[in-house]
Amino acid sequence: MSLATGGRFSGQSRSGGRKVLLLRRSVTATTATFSYPSAHALTKDGAPVDAEHIRSVPLFVGLTDDELASCAEPLSEFEMLAGSSLAKQDDFAYKFFIVLEGEVDVHRDFELINQLGPGDIFGETALVKGEKRNARVTARTRCRLACMMAWDFTEMTERLPVVAERVAAVVDARTD
Repeated sequence: MSLATGGRFSGQSRSGGRKVLLLRRSVTATTATFSYPSAHALTKDGAPVDAEHIRSVPLFVGLTDDELASCAEPLSEFEMLAGSSLAKQDDFAYKFFIVLEGEVDVHRDFELINQLGPGDIFGETALVKGEKRNARVTARTRCRLACMMAWDFTEMTERLPVVAERVAAVVDARTD
């Protein structure tokens, strides 16, 4: 049964989705939760990333075409509006990010500590160290980003030592 044929709106769920109470012939009731993408997302999450889009990212410079393709495959691309929250300090880390276009601000304890742009990465420190996020990251401008899940990041760094070394160098530079 749809809303148009007798269901009714009954509020907002904790996850941000809308809760709808669907009534069936006054004998039983069923609750369904519908989730919506982030209000700040401009494109659907999960758009595939073309290997050519990451070829110039310093993390991947010099990789063979096959290595580059294997790095691009688990990446998802999305766009965010300026002001959008991308990572929250003290949250558990489960994604790694690459800035493809635009700029992001990095804050630690409400102090601006870095600004990142195209080709820069973030989210790596928490994944490498197995810790919670040590900073909050927000979109300074409209951004196009690529991200991969933590398990894909771990697999990539284990398979490609040169990428692991470059990530370790970034972690070292950011934690000094």
